[in-house]
Amino acid sequence: LDIYKQALTSSDVTDKNKRELKFKISDCAWRTLDETLVEDAKNNLRELSEDKDHDRWWAEANESLAEFYMMKDRWSNAETIKLSLDNARNYWAGVTDLKLARSRFIKVSFTLGDFAVQNWGYYYQDIRSIGNVKEALPPSQPLHLEGYSRS
Repeated sequence: LDIYKQALTSSDVTDKNKRELKFKISDCAWRTLDETLVEDAKNNLRELSEDKDHDRWWAEANESLAEFYMMKDRWSNAETIKLSLDNARNYWAGVTDLKLARSRFIKVSFTLGDFAVQNWGYYYQDIRSIGNVKEALPPSQPLHLEGYSRS
């Protein structure tokens, strides 16, 4: 945690790296369960998850925030958890670095499914479909969805 904080204060850190460091500091801080760090960590994750820049750290912040709320109070924050997991899932579905994205997408999809079933039951149907699949897949990727063709 201290190493990340030192790196964040360095003058040669780019804005992109600042986002990464801010996420890592916040994620580590709430997982320590040190109440003096938790509130700031939660606020930083919320700020990253509400950012208009939907990059890897936005998705990571959404996942971390969902995990935080699931541990603290899953009932009062159910909609926030669902939205955060949905956002992360949608992000990972569109990432072209499959080595990174595949496991992340699967993990967040199962977490979202498990969360929905535990809170609302198997009948729950309010999980958004993944964004525009046509744009997410490279042109060379075969598409085997019934009723769906590339134009």
